[in-house]
Amino acid sequence: MELDGSLSWLALALTPGLASRLSARVLRKFGSPDGVFRASLADLESCNLPAQAAQAIVKKESFKRAEKELDGIRKIANCRLLNWTEPEYPQTLLQIYDPPVLLYVRGDVQVLNLPSLSIVGTRRPTLYGTQMAQRLGRELAARGLVIVSGLARGIDAIGHQGAWMRMGAPSEFSARALTFATRRKTRSCMRKFSNAEPSSLNSHCGLIPHRRIFPCETASSRACRSESS
Repeated sequence: MELDGSLSWLALALTPGLASRLSARVLRKFGSPDGVFRASLADLESCNLPAQAAQAIVKKESFKRAEKELDGIRKIANCRLLNWTEPEYPQTLLQIYDPPVLLYVRGDVQVLNLPSLSIVGTRRPTLYGTQMAQRLGRELAARGLVIVSGLARGIDAIGHQGAWMRMGAPSEFSARALTFATRRKTRSCMRKFSNAEPSSLNSHCGLIPHRRIFPCETASSRACRSESS
């Protein structure tokens, strides 16, 4: 989706009190973000929205914030927006209970619908665990699988290092913050992958993560795909 045509999607995503599930509800009823913002307060309330969210939509309170968000996106190289109606949107993500209606993408989006496998584990692996995670990442990437994790230190990052040995093309996706990494080692690993034009997805540029939002949503879920497959 072109950035210039995405303002209403961003405004909907940034509306206070309107999480993914409620965003999906109003989109299904009114057809598009523009349709949602044209709806009357009574029509919105019929969707069982919180009063705060319904009033914010009618008053279009989130558009100013969306404009600021859009300016931030334009400053990120190779960044675009991807809404859930587009074919590039990860189809497996649509199968969860409350998929985000809008994602940010940086780089190659084609890897997002390739067969994938997650490698996650302890942040303090043994030598054997380190060796096995690296081997699994390398050999699975060699067979054409996209390796996915939260890029936390330990097993997560080591699995990607193994995939990276296959000269993989990295892809990052995040349901929250494209620009925030929680730990120094995570930021270092992100920079390493970023040098190879990663693909990234998220839905709020500057949201700070907390205990209930796992780093795979807030910092960088990365996938490495072998180019030799």
